[in-house]
Amino acid sequence: KTKKEEKKLNYTENILNSFFTTLYSDVKKVFYNREYKDDKIQYRLFFKKQIYGQIKDIDFSLESAGTQKLLNLLPLLLISLNRDKVSAIDEFDSNIHDILISNIISSMVNFIKGQLIITTHNTTLLEAKIKKDYIYLFNIDSNGKKILIPITEYEKEHPNTNFRKRYLKGLYRGIPMIDNIDFDDLLNQDD
Repeated sequence: KTKKEEKKLNYTENILNSFFTTLYSDVKKVFYNREYKDDKIQYRLFFKKQIYGQIKDIDFSLESAGTQKLLNLLPLLLISLNRDKVSAIDEFDSNIHDILISNIISSMVNFIKGQLIITTHNTTLLEAKIKKDYIYLFNIDSNGKKILIPITEYEKEHPNTNFRKRYLKGLYRGIPMIDNIDFDDLLNQDD
């Protein structure tokens, strides 16, 4: 970056600071460690984290896969806040704690002016404070054809309905239907 672009860097730093300090109680500040050389800025992202009672500067590259994925997801989430924009994210929840995913989606759902399409295996979203008509399930018919069905097609939203429990019981289908795996049989296969 050039020094002229430092305003953009400051803006991004502020967004990342707000986002990550809200999500993680041990993250106290998010900042770019900057070095100025001639008309250029070299920078690296750091977290100020509380670790065993001390505040330490931690290079972002040392953070978990889930935290690093959140950094990559943030621009896609922000796009969906703009009218007429669409973000589609496959396996949105991979490497990220269920509670964080639920918090992020619940926090942003009322601000989405475009469209956010995610695929996830996170069933806690079925209990999140989002309209259930936003939730669709993939089902497979008897011919192996995958179909997408709104969860409200099974039943209407009601305050006493726990969609997650009902889903896990198989009432909406869409859950894996497998037999128990016989690992002894797997290990004793004849060549």
